[in-house]
Amino acid sequence: MESHKYSVRVIEHEVAILAGISALHQDLGGIERPEYILLRQINEYGMVGVKELADEFCLDHSTISKHVAVLESQGLIKRLSLGPDDRLSLFRTTELGHEVLNKNKEMRLDKYASILKRWSNRDLQRLGELLSLLNRTLADD
Repeated sequence: MESHKYSVRVIEHEVAILAGISALHQDLGGIERPEYILLRQINEYGMVGVKELADEFCLDHSTISKHVAVLESQGLIKRLSLGPDDRLSLFRTTELGHEVLNKNKEMRLDKYASILKRWSNRDLQRLGELLSLLNRTLADD
């Protein structure tokens, strides 16, 4: 049991450090990290509403709405109103949004490839699997 507690402490510490490191996302140009993540998700869904995005990221509607408004003002997503009062809307990625997303994704992939170039394929695979497991566990909690 003590070994489990120690491992959890190490994980908490390392995740805190990882979350605080902004070097992975500096000087990549384009859009800010929160908008990048939302743009990726909107692109993945095809069409999605604020409620689904808020549920996906476990954030309140106002936080998601703020970032969605930034993406919309930049012409990266388009609002599709479903009712006469515009309270119910879905969002989809625009052509410009696809271009910006792909450019940012490539820059981020290049950055990660550079950072992880000395890692073995096996270690990269294990890290990907464990990060995926961590994300699924956090989402289910």
